[in-house]
Amino acid sequence: MKLFPFSMLLLLSFVGVSGCSLFGDKQESPTKLREILDLPPDLARPQSADLTTGLPTGTAIFSTYSGKAPEAAPAQQGVATAAPASAAAPAPAGLTAIKLERDGALRWLVVQDTPDHVAARVRRYLASQNMKLAVDDPKAGLFETEWEERKVNLGDSAFSRILSSMQSSGLRDKYRIRIEAGRVAGSSEVYVSHQGQEEVLTSAAGGVGGGPESAWRPRATDVQAESQMLSGIMTALGVSEQAAKEQVGKVATGSGVVKDKDGLLLPLQDLDQAWRRVGQALDRSSFVIEDRDRHLGIYYVYDKANAGAKRNSLFGGLLILGENTEVYEDRFQVALKAVDGGTNLQVLDVKGKRTESKNGEQLFVYLQKQLQ
Repeated sequence: MKLFPFSMLLLLSFVGVSGCSLFGDKQESPTKLREILDLPPDLARPQSADLTTGLPTGTAIFSTYSGKAPEAAPAQQGVATAAPASAAAPAPAGLTAIKLERDGALRWLVVQDTPDHVAARVRRYLASQNMKLAVDDPKAGLFETEWEERKVNLGDSAFSRILSSMQSSGLRDKYRIRIEAGRVAGSSEVYVSHQGQEEVLTSAAGGVGGGPESAWRPRATDVQAESQMLSGIMTALGVSEQAAKEQVGKVATGSGVVKDKDGLLLPLQDLDQAWRRVGQALDRSSFVIEDRDRHLGIYYVYDKANAGAKRNSLFGGLLILGENTEVYEDRFQVALKAVDGGTNLQVLDVKGKRTESKNGEQLFVYLQKQLQ
């Protein structure tokens, strides 16, 4: 009897033991299969709901499959994780997206958006109304429309519209819209002011063709026209037309002003209240706000009408004083200062000193009347 070598016996023993695991029974239990196929504990298992959801039919785009955001994995110590993006920053407490504020007869908008964004939207609204702009400065938040004759509305029929186009209302309108940073970070304040002109006869005859002559002269501020413009801007910013009309239509009385030795006193009004009222009064005048410093409480203004006339004069609007100093007699500072009992207002020259010029006195008298 021939004996197998010892090495051959060892080889056969190894094949016999491992054969079951290599070519084992195909009837493996489900439990055993799950144990084999289980993912390691440090790998995330996909959500079963995502795997079983049917794919949409038709044209597919990426956003179709990104409707459900994956759950964020827990942050590991020492590893920074990106904050989830939000559609918009939450509004500060007590501040709505668009809010109408009022102080006496003054009304303005508080918008929860930056001044540059609000200025862009206001500019688009003015363009949609076919309003030509004499001042178009979104960076400074200033817009001023050209003079536009008010249209006559005799009806909605085609014939009535033809007759309307042939009629003259004898009225002109222009608007100034000023946008400033609000008191709450990230907000803006929008102010609307109206200026008007009316056509008046200057002589009974002697004009072209022997007919009467006429000229355009300033007329009182049309508060109703301001309300309509303010309502239109509110609608452009997202407020319903009905809600805008209801809010703007409410009118209150002014707070008054008192003349004293130091200028004008706006009683029981803080700097914010006085700043808004004086700003709108200036917007309604022929004086243009050239610059402003709300922190110091100063409006830098000039008389647009007189400055335009003097540019054609010999001295160009400059006064030569004793020490060879040049001062614009049509430029002023309207300075506001908190005092006991309210806010003090003074009209100063460009150097910040009390002005005694004729134009400065006219500005002072105008502000006194407007702030009553």
